[in-house]
Amino acid sequence: MKSQKIILFMLVSLVIGLTACEKKYETENLTTRTTYYAVFDMVGETFYTIPLGGDYADEGCTATEDGAPLTVDVSTAGTYTGYSGTDIDVNVADQYVTSYAAENSDGYSIAAEREIWVAEAGDFVDNIAGLYTSTIYRDDALAFEGVQFILIWKTGENTYEISDAAGGYYYLGRAYGYGYAAQGAVITVNDIPSNDYSITDGVFPIWGNVITIADFTVNADSKTITFNGNADFGSVFTVTLTQVQL
Repeated sequence: MKSQKIILFMLVSLVIGLTACEKKYETENLTTRTTYYAVFDMVGETFYTIPLGGDYADEGCTATEDGAPLTVDVSTAGTYTGYSGTDIDVNVADQYVTSYAAENSDGYSIAAEREIWVAEAGDFVDNIAGLYTSTIYRDDALAFEGVQFILIWKTGENTYEISDAAGGYYYLGRAYGYGYAAQGAVITVNDIPSNDYSITDGVFPIWGNVITIADFTVNADSKTITFNGNADFGSVFTVTLTQVQL
């Protein structure tokens, strides 16, 4: 019995010893290191609406790593025009996103963003261009209210393009991204007072489904546009656009 106790004690000691060695092996030669990510200091606001042809100058953004200055790379992209540059074009209606990117000494890069909308404010007499909030009913049920933003911009003397023929239902309301907007619908204005328009279909790039715009009505008094977006998958999107006063 005594010999069995000795053997048992030796086995327990061996297990403890191996465990201790294993823990030591896992932690040896390791050091503690802290990485500091870029901290941005953006001058001005993060959101602007600018009338077409108005004044805008980027106010800048700096970045630091644990108090030390970092180089900031600046780039600007236009959502609807495909614009790419370092600043915005105040003469072209679009949603511009300016990105300020900085990389720390460990190679980690992050960015801060500023959003600038450039839009023409149409007078609803002979111009329907504008920046609009959108309220959307899907099949007679309220889906989203006051969604920001739908853009209508001039493409010719009496032609316009709308950023989403579904009023932003998937793109903005469900926040799926611009690939889920019904894109490419062109509105030809024949006569605004009599609400006479010719409109091509919008297409969802992701699915290839089509939306046909019908009952397009402009109300100059309330500065609203209403229409039905009839989708080829059976749903009807009833949209009210309300012009943003720039």
